[in-house]
Amino acid sequence: MKIIMKTILEYLQEQDCNFIAPCNGQKKCGKCKVKATNRIIEVNHDDLKLLTKKELDQGYRLACSHLYHQGDRFILPQADGVIEDSIYLNDTVVITEPVEKVGIIIDIGTTTVAMKWLNLKSGMIIESQSFFNPQGKFGSDVIARIDFDNRDNDHKLGELIIKEIFSRINVSTKIKEILVCGNATMINLFLKEKVKTIGVSPFDVPILTMTEYPLNYFIKSSVKIEVMTMNHISAYVGSDIVMGIYATNMDKNKENVLLMDLGTNGEMVIGNKHRLLATSCPAGPAFEGVNIECGGPSIAGAVCATKVENNKLVYKTIDNQDANSICGSGLISLIANLLRLGIIDDTGNFLNKQKKYYLNDEVYLSIKDIKAFMLAKAAIQAGKEVLLKELNDEVTTIYIAGGFGNYLEKADLVTLNIISSEEVNKVQYIKNSAISGLYKLILTRDFQRVQHISNQTKVIYLEKDPDFNDYWIDAMVFS
Repeated sequence: MKIIMKTILEYLQEQDCNFIAPCNGQKKCGKCKVKATNRIIEVNHDDLKLLTKKELDQGYRLACSHLYHQGDRFILPQADGVIEDSIYLNDTVVITEPVEKVGIIIDIGTTTVAMKWLNLKSGMIIESQSFFNPQGKFGSDVIARIDFDNRDNDHKLGELIIKEIFSRINVSTKIKEILVCGNATMINLFLKEKVKTIGVSPFDVPILTMTEYPLNYFIKSSVKIEVMTMNHISAYVGSDIVMGIYATNMDKNKENVLLMDLGTNGEMVIGNKHRLLATSCPAGPAFEGVNIECGGPSIAGAVCATKVENNKLVYKTIDNQDANSICGSGLISLIANLLRLGIIDDTGNFLNKQKKYYLNDEVYLSIKDIKAFMLAKAAIQAGKEVLLKELNDEVTTIYIAGGFGNYLEKADLVTLNIISSEEVNKVQYIKNSAISGLYKLILTRDFQRVQHISNQTKVIYLEKDPDFNDYWIDAMVFS
């Protein structure tokens, strides 16, 4: 069998498959596990360090740590499958009447992509899908994607997301329009633009404005469908947050409102119809269950919530299946309850010096996971403090957006010091605010208002704020 001088991960990155590798081959995350079906791969040090005994016994190995052999065939866990996102289960409607005009709305997130099909006449939702962004195998954050794109002479990242999205769309003349939003990097990659300038000062965005393309710009098709991407505010405050502002009517509100998107890029905006201030924080994907050792998406078996009963921790999983991972809401709930039980302290360390807390034989939370979460929540908290300082006024409502469904408890956010006890009654969950904004826009056609939102919103650059680092350090504890 011929050995090709590249790792299995490098081979898979060249293939047409939906495969995630958050650390991009740095042997840190343990997520790029594969199982060879044509040979037995010997266990090495990296496998022993990052994979569980059960995974090793089942034949899984780290793709980043083994060489590819010509003819190898692999099983890829959680690959190429549609992740049914719980945030859509309650509003998915099966349409039995004929649908003459269909619209599609798409939010391209750094970690997760959300899509909805709707009847443009009635506004009813026909179908919803959510899945990992296939670019994840080249790194879990925007900076990693920009770095890869700089080294790639083609448009590999753009082609990946284009192929994944349009493979899910049955193109027909019934589809009249597709609206797309996301952060500036994701959208420009989708438009097959090089994104090098987004990653270096002065952070220029190749395409910042609302744009419209024919379907055949993306795929070979004679069907005439317009694909419209939304306008961004800046390099790191994208059209997804513009859609969030539009969905919540912040630009029409007399009272001050704070919108916090607990996603990879930690975008948030504060203000009212007279003044809107926006920023983004380097939160990373921990809130979405990525870069967590047993983390994962909101699929069946993912731990989505926990509670304390008789001084013991019990957990709930999606669809009540055996626990196989921890999703974003489960991570928040688990850490909050470990704090309440006195199992971890305010600095995120286990009080009995253990390294992991096991929910069952295979699913656990490590001290490394807790520290990753603390970095993410500190970024969000510090960004929030900067915006509140800039506004210099009270807010009446705090909208929290993110793919948490109905599982996130306000009390957990207080325990983790993401919001204060004085703010808890102001909090409202709005799930995916970007999708909500696109849904509203495709029906109202108020594109002029959306453009005005971008024009009137001022960006606050956290790195220029003299207090940001102090806020961040103060937020690196749970008290």
